[in-house]
Amino acid sequence: MKTWTPIRLEATRPSALPFAWQPSFTQSSGGLKIKINPGTFNGFMPSNWKAEFTAPTGEVSFVRLKVESSAQKVTTVQVELVEEAQQSSFKQEPTLNFAPSPLYVLLGTIYNGQYYMNYNQALTGYPILWSTQEKKNYDFGTEPYKKYYIWKVV
Repeated sequence: MKTWTPIRLEATRPSALPFAWQPSFTQSSGGLKIKINPGTFNGFMPSNWKAEFTAPTGEVSFVRLKVESSAQKVTTVQVELVEEAQQSSFKQEPTLNFAPSPLYVLLGTIYNGQYYMNYNQALTGYPILWSTQEKKNYDFGTEPYKKYYIWKVV
């Protein structure tokens, strides 16, 4: 007579998957070495998604996306680490007929070895009509307005 020996299955917790744009840190002599997990913007992964950045210790640094576009379509995406993020670098100026390029998206802030994330998922950006301006002269069959666009990021 055959006897069956039960197999004991160990319950394991699934490992936590990293979020998009989540950083990993290692200490180095020049500061914190940072690698950002890949994420996407309109389906584009940053061209430098494997890059490592060094943030100086004790200072504020900013992780941002630089998105370049042509005729309302994204062409390139890059992750950048900057030490000064002036308000003006993230402000969009509406542009005639197309959304402005480049677009800068603040992903997070690094301060005293802590990372404060703004996003943890794939991002989508699309041009939206910001304003119109009446044309003084226009040809029959053309639009009587100039259209200005900006990006909306969700």
